[in-house]
Amino acid sequence: MNKYKAEYLRYMDEKGIKYRDIDDVAVRIVYDTDNMPQVDVVVIFDDGDKPYVSLNSWSIGSFTDESFSKGIIACNEMNAKYRWVKFFLNGEKKVTVQVDAIVETESCGAHLSELVRRIVNISDEAYPDFMKARWA
Repeated sequence: MNKYKAEYLRYMDEKGIKYRDIDDVAVRIVYDTDNMPQVDVVVIFDDGDKPYVSLNSWSIGSFTDESFSKGIIACNEMNAKYRWVKFFLNGEKKVTVQVDAIVETESCGAHLSELVRRIVNISDEAYPDFMKARWA
């Protein structure tokens, strides 16, 4: 197991944060939100002991072939509005929210928990805009 993942799991256990350990390099954290039922964030650690981490969520929604261009425009608008995350439509036309980070062992638990909260809060704030774009 990646040493940064091990430290993050230790931190979440210490703070009472619920998570699901997916495999050697990934962990899932789920939060209830105000505007959408929940936000799932998957934290993916570099394979090996490198300090590179990718935080991802695919829980905002998806677009169809017909609404794909509206989704791209909505992603661009949200990227201009929020500086801590990037939004894009993946190959399945799902809205993806992503943050890449470099962490240090001593602070990775707090650092990653803060980034997860940012993804959750920003996703929850952006959700109505994505739904307007999807159904407009």
